[in-house]
Amino acid sequence: MKFPIVSQDSLRPLTDVLRILYRMPVLYTISFVIVAFHIYFYIYFQKPVVHIGSIAGPGFIFVYALLSLTSFFHELGHSSACHYFGAKHGDIGIGLYLYFVVFYADVTDVWKLKRIDRATVDFGGIYFQLICVLVLFTIYVLWRDVLMVEAIYAVDFAVIASMNPFFRFDGYWVVSDLSGVSNLRQRSQQIVKYIFGKLRGRISVPPPSLPIESKAKYFLGFYSLVSNLFFGFFIYSIFFSFPSLISSYSSIAGNSIVGIVHAIGVLDFWGVLHNLSVIFFPTVMVLMIGMMFYRGIKAIVKYFIKVTHHLPSTKFSFTK
Repeated sequence: MKFPIVSQDSLRPLTDVLRILYRMPVLYTISFVIVAFHIYFYIYFQKPVVHIGSIAGPGFIFVYALLSLTSFFHELGHSSACHYFGAKHGDIGIGLYLYFVVFYADVTDVWKLKRIDRATVDFGGIYFQLICVLVLFTIYVLWRDVLMVEAIYAVDFAVIASMNPFFRFDGYWVVSDLSGVSNLRQRSQQIVKYIFGKLRGRISVPPPSLPIESKAKYFLGFYSLVSNLFFGFFIYSIFFSFPSLISSYSSIAGNSIVGIVHAIGVLDFWGVLHNLSVIFFPTVMVLMIGMMFYRGIKAIVKYFIKVTHHLPSTKFSFTK
């Protein structure tokens, strides 16, 4: 599920200007400043005592809006890098991946670039998002708004999460491009399917086609093992935590609705925002996990229909 929000034609003037950030002197200088800042911020800087859980009401909405803005700038980083290396970029939009709501940039044309250039495009989003951190800190120094520090924590956490090499986030594409193994997830599943087929004595199961270097084959074997263990644990956690999530959500939703009604009755605008902030993330999580279950059950039903009626399989392809 994906919905474009800014067309490639509208993005072109922006990426034409922002691609200057990938010129080597500029890239190295800004990268050095980013690294130096984070060393200073997390080791030496006397930060106010804050934590993300302390945000409520308008503060939460403000920090979330800042995080969303930096996420959009993240995608601009991918598109600008794509433009810098001479490849075409598509639209920027918002979509659903598993139960995550994510921004995306269509940079499919980078497949014609060299691996190191593709990896630079992969890192481009993180590069741009960390530039936003420098801006947020500058605003904090000028106005001493503690929400800026909260926003820095949120952005840095989002950057770390995007480096997960198992979901189709930046880390996945970085590993794929640097290793020279395309379609990592699909190939890791082929290896697991082949191994299980051999263990079950199904001689007819063909070995996966791996037109890659020998060293990459060892890496792919290791990645297949770790990634499938990760997804097994992930699905296990979601499946067994869903009932408790629904149970706790009903309590949270009930209290929040009562709080919203009461706040409206006494014309307490900030009270309405506070209760909306409390219920926002649990609602998103329940909806997205529900959608994931729906898609999973739908896929299982299709599979059994295919097996029963010998229908041809449907092939799904994912583009970068």
